[in-house]
Amino acid sequence: MVEETTSATTKRAATGGLPMVSATCPMGIEVHADEGGPVYINGNEAALQKFSDSYYEASGGTTTVSLSINPDRTMSVSYTGAGGANGVCTITS
Repeated sequence: MVEETTSATTKRAATGGLPMVSATCPMGIEVHADEGGPVYINGNEAALQKFSDSYYEASGGTTTVSLSINPDRTMSVSYTGAGGANGVCTITS
């Protein structure tokens, strides 16, 4: 018998909740999401909006961070900032 193990992050993503993730974005933006929220941008709690079980946006100041759960249950994080600045963030954990 083969026993399959699944991480808590993957389980949370599979059931539609926001998993814990940390990311570093261009312009010195640091993002941390606790499992199920809240989301912090540069250490400050951001306003979190859930658009679907796989897409969330967190806003704080002039920065909006997009958090997506991909079909393979990995995370994608990007940002939009002041003056149209935008980019893809690097997942750090």
